[in-house]
Amino acid sequence: MTESKIKVALTKTIAVEESQFIVSQGQTNPIQLAQGNLMSYQFNQDIYVHGGLCTELVDSYIVATTRPALLITILLSGRLNFSYDNLQFELDAKDGPKGVVVNLTKPTNFRRGLTKQNVVNKINILIKPQWLSSRLKDDVHPQSFFQTHQAFFELNLDPPLISLAQQIAAVKPTQFMEKIAIESQLTQLIYQACLQLPHQYHQQEAQLCTYVDQRIENIISYIENNLGQTLNLSDIANAFSMSVSNLQRRFKQEFNMTVNGYIRHRRLNIARQHLQLGLVSITEAAYEAGYLYPSNFTHAFRKEFGFAPHKLGAVEA
Repeated sequence: MTESKIKVALTKTIAVEESQFIVSQGQTNPIQLAQGNLMSYQFNQDIYVHGGLCTELVDSYIVATTRPALLITILLSGRLNFSYDNLQFELDAKDGPKGVVVNLTKPTNFRRGLTKQNVVNKINILIKPQWLSSRLKDDVHPQSFFQTHQAFFELNLDPPLISLAQQIAAVKPTQFMEKIAIESQLTQLIYQACLQLPHQYHQQEAQLCTYVDQRIENIISYIENNLGQTLNLSDIANAFSMSVSNLQRRFKQEFNMTVNGYIRHRRLNIARQHLQLGLVSITEAAYEAGYLYPSNFTHAFRKEFGFAPHKLGAVEA
C-alpha cells in the first residue's frame, strides 16, 4: 500500500436492485468502495458472520476498532490484506482457499486494504468472548489460546471445511429454515476450526506497516472506548499531547472528515443498534447519543439513515 490510497474510517452497505455497495460514510463526497453480493447474519447475539462475493472498486484502506473476539477469516477467492495493530495478514487464494484464526483480548485497531478490481469471496466470523468462556470451564489448553492477545494460527482448509464456508458465503438467510441451516453450518465450522487449536501458537510476529499514522488510529481507539463519556476536542488532544488544531488537521487529512463528525456517526449507529434490539426508548437513545432533546436526535437520525427512529418500532419514552 502507498500513501496515495484513500483512507476510510466509516462505511455502510447500501442495496441497489440485486447488487450491494460498500460506501464510505461521513465524508462530503461518499466513495463507492466495493460492489457485490454481500451477506450478514447474527446468531444468538454472540456470533456474527459477514462476507460474500464482491469487487473492490478503489485502492483504499479502511480503519476501524475491533472489540475483543475470536475471529475466523476464510478467503475463498481473490486476495485479502488486513491487520490488527501490528499483526498483518496477506492472504492469496490463487492456489486454493486460505484461512486464519485470530484471538483478541482487548480493543484493537483494524485495517483492511482494498485494491481496485480485486474480486474477493470470503467470510468473516466474529465470536464474542462470553460465548467461549461459557463453554471453557476448566479446559486448560484452549483457555491458554483464548486468553492470549493476538494469538493466531493458519487454518488447514480441507474440502468439508471449504464446502461449509462456500455455503455460508452464498446465502442471505431470511426464511426460518435458511436461518436454521446457516446456524448449523456456523456451529460446524467453528467446531472444525477449534479442533485445529495449536498447543504452540504465534504471537505478534508481523511488523507495523509504514503507511499507518499510528497516533490517529490510537485516537480512534480512544474515541471508541469513550463513546459513552463526554468527549471534547481539548480532552482528546491533551490525551495525545497534541494541539486541537493539529488533531483536527491530521484527522481530516487521514479520513476526510472531522473528529466530531466521526463521534456523531458512531453514536448514531450505536443508537440505531440499541433501538433495533429494543433495548432503549427514543428518549433514552437520544440521551446516550449525547442529545439533550429527542427532537434534535430524531432530526440527526433521519439525516443519517433516511428515516425516523420510530420506524424501527421504538417508543418515545
